[in-house]
Amino acid sequence: MFRKLFSGFVALSLSVVAASGQDAPKPIELPKAPAKAGCKCCQAAQPVKAEQPVKLDPKASKLTVDGMSCAGCAKTVTKALSAVAGVESVVIDLKAKTATVTPKAAKSPSPKELWEAVEKADYKPTKIEGPDGTFEKKPTK
Repeated sequence: MFRKLFSGFVALSLSVVAASGQDAPKPIELPKAPAKAGCKCCQAAQPVKAEQPVKLDPKASKLTVDGMSCAGCAKTVTKALSAVAGVESVVIDLKAKTATVTPKAAKSPSPKELWEAVEKADYKPTKIEGPDGTFEKKPTK
């Protein structure tokens, strides 16, 4: 019943505006919150929650990633790294700007594959530390 009354009110209001010769009311545009500096994915400033330090599994790789500053960035990088063959899990630490990748028992992803996955997600890896060594530029294998 409320819906019927409400729709009648809207129709009546629009009829009055049309009959009076006035233009229909224009929608109000609200200003957008400023985007975070350096953030590639968010449109509104969002607080970054500090996460607990992650204990590094001896078989895990830790990537330092420039440009991650919000939950959207973390989700994008997690999705990209999770798509690499051999990845069991990914944990992001936004405060430290790192991604810790734990491999599956049967197959470990190569440092090059991890580096390229981050680049493909449009972020810049700057360092990988893992069982295959430490790399500060794109690994060759």
